[in-house]
Amino acid sequence: MYDASVIFVVQGAKRARRGDELLEYGGGDYLILPVSLQLHSTIIRAAPETHFLAMSLRIDPRTIAETLLELGGAAKTDPGSGLAIATMTPQMAECAGRLLDTLESDRDRRVLAPLVVRELPYRVLEGPQGGLLRAAAESAGRLSQVGRALGMVHRDYGEALSVPDLARVAHMAESTFYSAFREVTGMTPLKYLQEFRLHRARQMLEFEDVGVAQTARQVGYNSRYQFSRDFKARFGETPTAVRR
Repeated sequence: MYDASVIFVVQGAKRARRGDELLEYGGGDYLILPVSLQLHSTIIRAAPETHFLAMSLRIDPRTIAETLLELGGAAKTDPGSGLAIATMTPQMAECAGRLLDTLESDRDRRVLAPLVVRELPYRVLEGPQGGLLRAAAESAGRLSQVGRALGMVHRDYGEALSVPDLARVAHMAESTFYSAFREVTGMTPLKYLQEFRLHRARQMLEFEDVGVAQTARQVGYNSRYQFSRDFKARFGETPTAVRR
């Protein structure tokens, strides 16, 4: 699970999968996630002498909205999808470096860090993918509407959720919601829900003292057989094997 954030990569590289789409980003790039999203990611470049190193800045819609007001209200744009990758500008890289420098001193962290934390979103807004960050601040925009449905999935995944339930939370017609959800996440609503449930189940089986039947119930499966079947199809091994 990734919170709504901007991730600045200093060194190394990662590959992320959003639905069927593969995305790579490395040193000098930044990734914008305007809504909380489940992503499958793997570090693909790192070594003992050059660890993978990145900095994540959580998106605060109020800070973005305040910055947009100071800019005179930037024009609305179609966000396109639920994430974007771009190359840091020199100003952005310098700003991110100054933020890291404030961690060296308690006084700098208290006094200077909040100022830089306000500057970085401005730099991103002025960058090539600023429209995606603007969309994150629009409470009535499509991205925020899908974000509310994603919040319901992440919170209530153990309940009997349906597309009509999610569309109602998003305040969208079902057909419009279905299309918008797929554009943001790369998956249909029910496929995303299934993926989330199965990954949550794997977490429970590996790290929590919960049996297979109880895990199946807690992630929203009424049938242990169906749960085991879906789990094996997704991960290539049975829930019982993972729990051992």
